[in-house]
Amino acid sequence: MVRKKSTEFVNLVKSHPRMDMEDLRLALSSQLDIFTNLWVFGMGLVIVIIGLALQLPSEGYSLVAKVGMTLTAGILYMILLGRGRNPEKRLEDILKETDYFDAKETIRKREKA
Repeated sequence: MVRKKSTEFVNLVKSHPRMDMEDLRLALSSQLDIFTNLWVFGMGLVIVIIGLALQLPSEGYSLVAKVGMTLTAGILYMILLGRGRNPEKRLEDILKETDYFDAKETIRKREKA
């Protein structure tokens, strides 16, 4: 099933006649910011969990906690990689799923006129 292409950028450009390329770039950047922040936070969490697991002794209940923390970190890492939350991958998806390049062309035509 092909997803319908979003027209949010073209609608934004048409509704704001004074919008230029820099404004359009900022609109795209704002969409990426939340995903980038969540991805960096998740990767930081993975590193912290592994660091804490390495500090625990390897005996008794600490070993169980160590294994559990390591498994949790591994699962979180796989989720972050598998769901396409990588900022570069997310940028590619946004560019494919939206009309960003059409909006850019609309601004170019408007500036030439």
